Amino acid sequence: MSFLESGKEYNATIYKDPVDGGWEAKPEEIIINNVQFKQGDQYTIELPPGGGQAIRFTPQS
Repeated sequence: MSFLESGKEYNATIYKDPVDGGWEAKPEEIIINNVQFKQGDQYTIELPPGGGQAIRFTPQS
C-alpha cells in the first residue's frame, strides 16, 4: 500500500465478489469486509471470472 500516507492507519471497506461468484455465476452476492491498512502493507486480490472488487480507504482519527 505504497500510496497510503506514511505514519497513518486507514480503515478499508472491501466490496468483492465471492471467489466462486462473479456477474455470471452469482451476480446477487457480494462480500463486505472491514480491515485496517498502513503504508507498506500488502493485500492479494482474488477475482473470479467476471468478478470485481472495490476498496474504500478512510484515515483513522
